[in-house]
Amino acid sequence: MKRSAPYLVAGISAVTVALFLGLAYYGWTHRWGTPADTSIQAPPTLAVPRLDRALGLSSPEAFDNGLWNESGLLRLAAKAEVEHDGVLLHQVTSAPRGANLVPSVDVRAFHDGANIYFLFEWPDDVESRVHDVGTWPDAVAVAFSLAEEPPDASIMMGFQSVVNIWQWKADLDAEFWNEERPQADASPNERYSYEAKAAFPEREAPLESACQDILSARPGTVTLQANTAVAGRGRWRDGVWRVIITRPLTAEEPVQAVQLHPGTVYAAFGLWNGDKGDRGSRKSISDWVRLELEAAKESAAHDLAPSAVAEPMAAAAGPDLLDAAAEALTWAGDLLLGGTAHAAESTDPLPTARLITIEARRFQYEPYIIRVKRGERLTLRLQSLDVQHGLFIDGYGVNIKVEPGGQAEQTFVADRPGRYTFRCSVTCGEFHPYMVGYFVVGPNRRLGLFVGAALAASVAGFWIVFRRRPGAAASGDAVQQESAPTEGSGPADEVRPA
Repeated sequence: MKRSAPYLVAGISAVTVALFLGLAYYGWTHRWGTPADTSIQAPPTLAVPRLDRALGLSSPEAFDNGLWNESGLLRLAAKAEVEHDGVLLHQVTSAPRGANLVPSVDVRAFHDGANIYFLFEWPDDVESRVHDVGTWPDAVAVAFSLAEEPPDASIMMGFQSVVNIWQWKADLDAEFWNEERPQADASPNERYSYEAKAAFPEREAPLESACQDILSARPGTVTLQANTAVAGRGRWRDGVWRVIITRPLTAEEPVQAVQLHPGTVYAAFGLWNGDKGDRGSRKSISDWVRLELEAAKESAAHDLAPSAVAEPMAAAAGPDLLDAAAEALTWAGDLLLGGTAHAAESTDPLPTARLITIEARRFQYEPYIIRVKRGERLTLRLQSLDVQHGLFIDGYGVNIKVEPGGQAEQTFVADRPGRYTFRCSVTCGEFHPYMVGYFVVGPNRRLGLFVGAALAASVAGFWIVFRRRPGAAASGDAVQQESAPTEGSGPADEVRPA
């Protein structure tokens, strides 16, 4: 047992060192987080042809009109296995998230030169037409941004600009078109007798439409338009909703409503599944969709040109494994040698400052690692390749903001050694919180001390285990000889060491 003790200690030490090295390798290879695909996909397109025939909602045959066969078609789906042109997501500002997604919706559209028409078709097992305590109706909406360019995110109630929302609701539809409507399962409130009518509030003015015309700048600012020209009608049959929403292309109040002209228009769609508890911000939404409104064929050359909307630029994927390994080795060389082998390349050096150009695009910086020497005077130049961006360095107070396609710069002295995070200081889209980089000033002495201490401890442990103490071998030989006496010697014979 005593002879095997050193081997047991050595084995335990080897396993401990192997675990330490494995954890260190895992931490190093994942120091920037798990790679994620942040590429920006081009928005899907819905063609809106011009068909010079009007469509009336007063007749139920409007849903089966042959005009829909000539209209454009777009399919939005929530599941990857469903063939689709665009994706449905659950509203990110609501809870629970992603629990009641509408599986898919088909959107058709056309215009007749005066009005635009949308037809929505989606599966729903339950027809929900009641808005009551604990009960919510089905609904569908289309939102248009009133900004010159659409925001980066398609939150239905507005995110970075005012949006104009046309919303159809199943309970308003039943009331407006006088269809059979289930009665609310609730009795008048008799407890609060001071009310003139202890019941649910009644509508003071007659209902003008099954749709609501809404303005909103952000969650909590939803405002109904006093007068609306938006009309709609829905029909539920065999577990499928079919809803038509229409409005004149141009509104009487241009400041308060979207104005539609031939060309490119951006819109987003939202759906509420009432029996699943969807209401308010709980809904399924799409990202921005490009609507291409066709001009009249006889005067296409004289119609308004499409609005200029910048194409979203795809963000490059992260470095592959070989690049990450090469960068890790270079960084280790910087750590041990105190050099700047992987410093960001400078261009056009100034007499008193080194110029470092950083390109920003959704959702990354290039370069995203900047290495400089302590005390070095720097000029950081930020260039935007798509939308508005910023660059804020934690601990240095550097905050550069740049307009879309422009550039800005700031000069400072890197007098604080260490590793600092810089991040985008302007909301630039869905993955804005993950747009970060790293600013390294000089070697990371604390990490170097830690690695040195760990190596020293490992060497000391091996030395303690395997060192040979004076007389240890001799005493071991004596014990061996006592336990196994030579032939011809008696018990009283002594075995003396040589």
